[in-house]
Amino acid sequence: GADTDLLTLQEIGELDGKARGRGKATTVSSMRTYLYNGLLAKADRTPGDGLEPAVDEPMWFRSTAYRFIRRPGQLGGVRT
Repeated sequence: GADTDLLTLQEIGELDGKARGRGKATTVSSMRTYLYNGLLAKADRTPGDGLEPAVDEPMWFRSTAYRFIRRPGQLGGVRT
């Protein structure tokens, strides 16, 4: 997909789970913890931000999500 594609926490968790070879997604709860701890950047888009297309939940550009998925110290990783 394009770097500007928008992803939800759940979708980022699915990519993260695959990158780690777990066969299951990283939970949304865990993703929120990563966000809180600063491992995942703040959302690129939020509801009511006035940009188009409007979003119903916080969303991240694919490029932002991949920086999280490829974070240092992680074994494996997504290759594009």
